[in-house]
Amino acid sequence: MTKDEVSKRRDELKKAKEALEQQTLQAQAQINAFEGAIQDCNYWLQALRNIEISEKAATLPLPGMRPEQPANPPPPEPVPQGDGAAN
Repeated sequence: MTKDEVSKRRDELKKAKEALEQQTLQAQAQINAFEGAIQDCNYWLQALRNIEISEKAATLPLPGMRPEQPANPPPPEPVPQGDGAAN
């Protein structure tokens, strides 16, 4: 090989190396974007789990209640005052 051929080959290799370095930067940027999207999904999945846990806890009976009793019973009926006889 002549000196010119070696120089030309070196220049070609430098260009190829620069192209690969650019592709590496682009690939790393895409990897970072995927990692961010995965983190977003994890955040929303955890938020949904917390909601499910809260909703499930709201339906559990309170301590000391029988399971068939509602967790939030209706208020008692008012008791009539007096003897109930009309005047």
